[in-house]
Amino acid sequence: MKTYSTYWEPKEPIVRTKTIPGPKSTELKSQLSTVQSTGTIQFFADYEKSAGNYIFDVDGNALLDVYTQISSVPLGYNHPKLLNIFKDESNLKTMINRPALGVFPGKEWPEKLNSILMNIAPKGLNKITTMMCGSCSNENAFKSIFICF
Repeated sequence: MKTYSTYWEPKEPIVRTKTIPGPKSTELKSQLSTVQSTGTIQFFADYEKSAGNYIFDVDGNALLDVYTQISSVPLGYNHPKLLNIFKDESNLKTMINRPALGVFPGKEWPEKLNSILMNIAPKGLNKITTMMCGSCSNENAFKSIFICF
């Protein structure tokens, strides 16, 4: 395994099964198909083992994930700095309670926006709108345009 300054990851892909999905993924897909549609499932991931740019499946294969969960994991799997954030109980409680920030923001929300996001906001922009994902970001952008005009 190759070591990086922030996390470890395999030095190359590891393929342990003759096919992907392997037998464990195939069995899990069969189990899941009794309660949910599984037509899009490629394999079952082992997120505890996944590291850096490599996603591990339940069969022990380590695959280079060039999409990193549709770019929602840009720092790689199990990045230690991100994992460390959840050692802070207030951050953990925020994630567990999933606040509706537009309706019931937590008492620390104004300070977090100012101390974290405003530091990286594009020059000249002094307002922030947070969104949960890319789809809702696009939807909100269109709503904002319609409200503006």
